[in-house]
Amino acid sequence: MSEAFISPGRRSGTLANLPEKIKITGFSSPAADYEQLQLSLDEITGLGAPHIFFWRLTSEALAGLSLHAGDLLIVNRQTELTPGKIAVIAAEGAYRVFLAEGQAGALNLVTVSACGERVAIEKTEEVNVWGVVDFVVRDLRATRF
Repeated sequence: MSEAFISPGRRSGTLANLPEKIKITGFSSPAADYEQLQLSLDEITGLGAPHIFFWRLTSEALAGLSLHAGDLLIVNRQTELTPGKIAVIAAEGAYRVFLAEGQAGALNLVTVSACGERVAIEKTEEVNVWGVVDFVVRDLRATRF
């Protein structure tokens, strides 16, 4: 199980902070051990750190990977690019989004269209990896499944 989903629950933390003179009597709710803290995107994504940035997609270039225009990418500039990760690159004075394929040390950057067509970046372009996508946030009220 991922450590991201392990939660100590609110009950034990609340009890530890109570002054000693307060005594709890009676029965507690059986569900109290399963209470969850509020969801905080700041804590999960590291927002506020100088190397974390938000990027909103304006292209359907990676629609084959279910990344659509309007999705919010949370980009980490300190993460190393590995196969299977999505990279924001700076090439020819513009920023673009690509999928990294291949093996470490010999990565190919490709886009995947909605029909599954893979188009590799031209080898003649000078490519600088600006950051690596750690999270994708999507507004599910406007879902395109």
